[in-house]
Amino acid sequence: MSNDSSARIVEGLRTWIASAPPGARLPSTRALVAQYAASPVTVQRALRTLAAQGVVESRPGVGTFVRAVRVARPHDYGWQTAALGAPRHHSPA
Repeated sequence: MSNDSSARIVEGLRTWIASAPPGARLPSTRALVAQYAASPVTVQRALRTLAAQGVVESRPGVGTFVRAVRVARPHDYGWQTAALGAPRHHSPA
């Protein structure tokens, strides 16, 4: 990442996010503007970068939150059994 202001904010927020629990609310844009002495556009750019990377989740009108790590679940093939019936095993005679 380049050495611009939004990259500096992204790195600072990544450090904060690393110690925050999933679902934790990030500070408001105004608070981040004051903390990093950056413009609101720069802070929004940093938040969009983190959202694009899947680290945070923005909820308009509510705030920005740390995303929970999603674990891949095994595929569910139960619908096939319901639709096709239980497999019939033919044993050799």
